Amino acid sequence: MQTKEKLAFNIKKAYNNVLKGLNVSSTVAGVPKSCIKAKEWALKNNTKYITIFPERRSHENELVTVDPTVHKIFADEKIRKIRECFVFEMPNGRVWGKDGIVITPDDLVIEDVSMEFGQYKGKSGRQLSVFNRFKLGAVKKINGTVAVIAHPGSNNYHHWLVDMMPRFLFLKNTGYFDKIDFFLFDHNDLPFQKFCLEKLGIKESSIIKPSDRWTFHIQADKLIIPSFPDTLGHVNKEVLALLRDFISPDLQKPLDPKKRIFISRKKALTRKIVNEKELKELLFAKGFVEYYPEDYDVKEVAEFFSDASAITGIHGSGFANLMFCSRGASIVEYVAPLHVDPVYYIIASTVGAQLGYLFSEGERPSENTDLTKHKVDEDLLLDLDKLNRLFTLVNIN
Repeated sequence: MQTKEKLAFNIKKAYNNVLKGLNVSSTVAGVPKSCIKAKEWALKNNTKYITIFPERRSHENELVTVDPTVHKIFADEKIRKIRECFVFEMPNGRVWGKDGIVITPDDLVIEDVSMEFGQYKGKSGRQLSVFNRFKLGAVKKINGTVAVIAHPGSNNYHHWLVDMMPRFLFLKNTGYFDKIDFFLFDHNDLPFQKFCLEKLGIKESSIIKPSDRWTFHIQADKLIIPSFPDTLGHVNKEVLALLRDFISPDLQKPLDPKKRIFISRKKALTRKIVNEKELKELLFAKGFVEYYPEDYDVKEVAEFFSDASAITGIHGSGFANLMFCSRGASIVEYVAPLHVDPVYYIIASTVGAQLGYLFSEGERPSENTDLTKHKVDEDLLLDLDKLNRLFTLVNIN
């Protein structure tokens, strides 16, 4: 017997197949016809498409661990393909949902600029929720030119800096920024968002906030669509150079051997260290200072990190600030077995820092386990003997 969810899915699928056969537009009912890549659509429709950085390959630094082997998720990123970065135009384009799914006038989803959370590196293409609806909601017409910046993690510090800020900077680098009437993205007016928007010169009156995850649906005279800098949450050297220069130029500084940072999660609601008291005793004896990045603006944090010789803490958004480190810094990241993510390894490697990771205690799943199906808010119990060994391996003595 089918579950209710499976039955509902099959009903929607059959319904949308009928509408597709009748050639009904998703502005009326049903879902878009299919997917297409941005460059392919731009070429077919003779619209402007600007390549900022071509597709390329990256070779990351060696990763340090006290384990016998490096975890597969990390190892797979040592040599990786980086996506092409671009900006393109779309007359009469549509945007659906809070995550900013881009739909062409001929009813196709642009799959490489439409992403959602739900699996490692994000969902795209036919996996998107837009293809699992009966109706997308009424279309609201927007007069003018709209830049699509929307992202599923717009209110998360890491995703704001790594996934969204580069899209604003792509607009500046291609001369589009001053031609935009409205910028489409969600935000909660958080301090780091306010800092960046003020620095960009974007006023609240020029921001279109997606009003609802399932019914937000607009069509603009023209969409200007900058690509994501890479797969969700990932970054590369060209984009990091843009970000560093925007936040605070001249961040490359001589390392201060006495400046060691422990990124605290004391003010966070989840993902705490069970034996934090003992950990702090160890860290403070090695000269680390506890630091709360959320207490400072982005530029202050960037400048504080820029000459640090050593940084440690739990995997989390505070580690996005590794992008402001200088070459030669030593970093140790505490990782829960069900929260393996290589994004900070990639950032550390890109800026020329050395990163080691320590798994917290507990059962480790198979390396082929889909970790996105698990919660990422478990507390961590650290083996301090292993941590001491790891510190030695990354030259933190």
